[in-house]
Amino acid sequence: MEELLSTFLNTSGNITSQWPHPIPELNLTNLSGEEKMQKAQCGLNFMQKALKLIHQHQSRIHQSMNLFTEIKDTNHTLEITKHCVQKAIGNCTNMTVPRFLPKDIYGKNLWDHKVLNISVGFLDELVKMVHHPSSKK
Repeated sequence: MEELLSTFLNTSGNITSQWPHPIPELNLTNLSGEEKMQKAQCGLNFMQKALKLIHQHQSRIHQSMNLFTEIKDTNHTLEITKHCVQKAIGNCTNMTVPRFLPKDIYGKNLWDHKVLNISVGFLDELVKMVHHPSSKK
């Protein structure tokens, strides 16, 4: 995901503004271990759907094969991760679809950047969950 974020920034230029709205589906901070586990699979589903939207947005803005290849590779890795998480904690019971309103390029870039940026943090928290002593059974 970090590579995709880096490729996105190289393709889209330096984005200095922030998408003003939170994306709670991808926020695992300040949650208990049990809450994180409940939210993990749903967050991965949301992330995968968001990547499809990002691909749609960016394909209308850029012709960067590097970006599209990185999106495809990241989506493949997410599919494997979802499968592993599903085996460990089960299926998502509350799937949400990314909500996206802006039609302008600037808004799309802000949203895409926010999703990729917060996804990096989400995946970092997921890795911490796996490495936490309480997850060893």
